[in-house]
Amino acid sequence: MATEDLKTIPLRGSHYRSDADDGRFSFSKLSRTIATVTVGEGEEDFYIHLELLCKHSHYFDKLFKGQFKEGGSTLTTLRDVDVPTWTAFMDFVYNVQPILSYSKSKHYRIDESAPDLTELYIFADKYDVPSLRTRIVSAVWRVLLMSDPICKGPQPHRLPPCKDIGLAFGNLPETSPLCRLFVDIHCRNYDDDKVGDMEKEARLNIPVEFDLAVTRRHEKLRKLMVKGDIGVMYDLNMKDYREGESEPFSCLCSFRGGPHKIHAQKSEDK
Repeated sequence: MATEDLKTIPLRGSHYRSDADDGRFSFSKLSRTIATVTVGEGEEDFYIHLELLCKHSHYFDKLFKGQFKEGGSTLTTLRDVDVPTWTAFMDFVYNVQPILSYSKSKHYRIDESAPDLTELYIFADKYDVPSLRTRIVSAVWRVLLMSDPICKGPQPHRLPPCKDIGLAFGNLPETSPLCRLFVDIHCRNYDDDKVGDMEKEARLNIPVEFDLAVTRRHEKLRKLMVKGDIGVMYDLNMKDYREGESEPFSCLCSFRGGPHKIHAQKSEDK
């Protein structure tokens, strides 16, 4: 049973060249005010358009524009954030490349300088960057539930890496979309017969909160199966992990046109 590496290219956004009528920015209309963000224990300075920073992050919007702002200052220090994480965030803010891309060999392209997706999600949770959280969940979905572009369906036996489970459940609320996705993928894909001894040993150190969440998820799934609402070979639905959805949809998902086109269907009962 495979655990797919959640370390990938820096995440990227698409906010600087679109027209104003779709709620996104263009440089021609962007304020010239620049914020200076000092990052890490080495205190390296980064410069970013204040308007873009506040647009993406509710935390920085309150810091620089809220009632507690300090005399119009555009300076702040983040000693708990490392340079690769902040660099990936700035790449997300400014660039327009896809969140994940593929090499000519049809595999995910890896950048060793990029932070883990889970670490970047923790940053996005702490500094309240909902658009980045959404992109990361989509990326994890693709890495763990889908293979390369020639794949026509979900992968049956990929599991979240133990390291990422520990990071997520040690730093995020259990109800966060990423934690729920890790639990649901584990419940769907775990097969003890396909797990190696090293992986089993690593899973002994997984936080107990994860095991409890898995137990509750299995109980819920069993009830749905008894009622006939879902089958044993169910699929997950990406809509369940989008922020802002009031109630989860059922575990139904059909794939049309390969992994780049996902058509999710809402169930009748959930």
